[in-house]
Amino acid sequence: MINETTTGLPVARNQRLQNLTERLIMLSLILYAVFAPHSVAITQGAFLLLVTAWAVQIAVNRKLNLQRTPVDVALFGFFACCVVSSFVSYDPLISVKGLRSPASFLAFYFVSNKVRSLRFAVLLAFLIVLSCIANVVASGVQLGIGHGLRMLVLLLAVLS
Repeated sequence: MINETTTGLPVARNQRLQNLTERLIMLSLILYAVFAPHSVAITQGAFLLLVTAWAVQIAVNRKLNLQRTPVDVALFGFFACCVVSSFVSYDPLISVKGLRSPASFLAFYFVSNKVRSLRFAVLLAFLIVLSCIANVVASGVQLGIGHGLRMLVLLLAVLS
């Protein structure tokens, strides 16, 4: 017989859902790290997947496990100032739409609460750096091709 938790869900189902959402969160953090230098759309999609998986975890577990950090007051104070200034601005409709940028500070909380091992943190940092290097190389190649440089001629000049 399967034991039941206080939420009424069977333990096995609850654990499977927890494992699935943890994997989705880790996948979305990897996608976020890889595509942050390249695509805002993919980065926001990864962030949306992360928030959705985290919301499912909170709904299933019925508790919000946030670790307190030393910068909590400063970050939430900054966001509160942005919200207040948006609503009392000359054109609130435009200003409120601009709150998406300051709200991205929530990524700090997702990373600080979901990256539990140094190994995964190093992997994310490595992926960001590798992605940036790939972006720089691709930009250089595009710039070279765009200015009409003949890569074959340069290659032949170097080889001879």
